[in-house]
Amino acid sequence: MRRIWWIVLGVVVLLVVGLAAWAVPLLAQGRADVPARRLVVATPAAPGDWRVTSDELRAVPELTGLDERWSRVWERPDGADVQQAALRFSSPLWAARAFGGDDPAQQQAEFFDAVDELPVEPDTGADEAAVFCGREFARGDGCASWFVWLRYGQYVISLTADGSAADDDAPDDRLPGWLADTVAEADRAVTGALR
Repeated sequence: MRRIWWIVLGVVVLLVVGLAAWAVPLLAQGRADVPARRLVVATPAAPGDWRVTSDELRAVPELTGLDERWSRVWERPDGADVQQAALRFSSPLWAARAFGGDDPAQQQAEFFDAVDELPVEPDTGADEAAVFCGREFARGDGCASWFVWLRYGQYVISLTADGSAADDDAPDDRLPGWLADTVAEADRAVTGALR
C-alpha cells in the first residue's frame, strides 16, 4: 500500500512540474494591457485606394479566455479586401491555446479547397507567427487568400488578405511584398503600443 502511495505522489509531482515547465515561460510573455483597437493599423500597405468598410469591437467573445476583439476591414474599389483583428486574451496561456488550436487552417477549411500552413517566418517581434494560404483550385494553385497569425503574449493579431489585393505573386516560401509590408506595419503598431 505504501508503494502505491509513493507512485501516486511521484506521478502527481511529475504532472505539476510538467505543467509548470509549460506554463511559466508563457506567463512570462505577458505584455502591457492596452485596448485591442490600439493594435490595429490605420491602412494596409497594399497598393490602391483603400477605404474602411468596418471598424468594430466584437462584444461577444467566441474563444475561451478572450476579453476583447477589435476588427477593421478595408476594401478597394475593385472589391479586394484586407482585414486585421486584434484579440486580447486574459493571459498568454489562453492566447497560446487559441493560436495553436483555432488557427485559420481550422477556421477557414470549409471555405477553401485547401488551407496550408506555409514555411514562411515573418520578421516580427511576435512570440509566435504562422502564415496560411487558402487555395481555390479553380483559380489556379496560388493563394486565393492569405492568413497571417501573430501572437504577442496575451494578444493574437490576425491579418487576412484577399489574394486579388496583390499586384505581385509570390512563391510559397515568402509573402508577397505588399503583405510583408502590411505585416511589418502591424508589427510596428503592436510592438509600439505594448512597450
